[in-house]
Amino acid sequence: MSDAKNFYDLDELREEVFQNKISKAHIYNLCNRGDIPTVRIGRRLLIPSWYVDQLLHGPAATAGQA
Repeated sequence: MSDAKNFYDLDELREEVFQNKISKAHIYNLCNRGDIPTVRIGRRLLIPSWYVDQLLHGPAATAGQA
């Protein structure tokens, strides 16, 4: 089984990508507006790992993935 992470929650996105520089509420608003792609499971909003990789490393990070 792979150790690769498929999804990030809002707190992980806030810490890893934005270094806690914007509020969780602002990230939540971006998700609701559709600026950040999400998957909803129950009440949880999850962000796909490909999007986090793209934010951290640019579009080239996901170029070869389908």
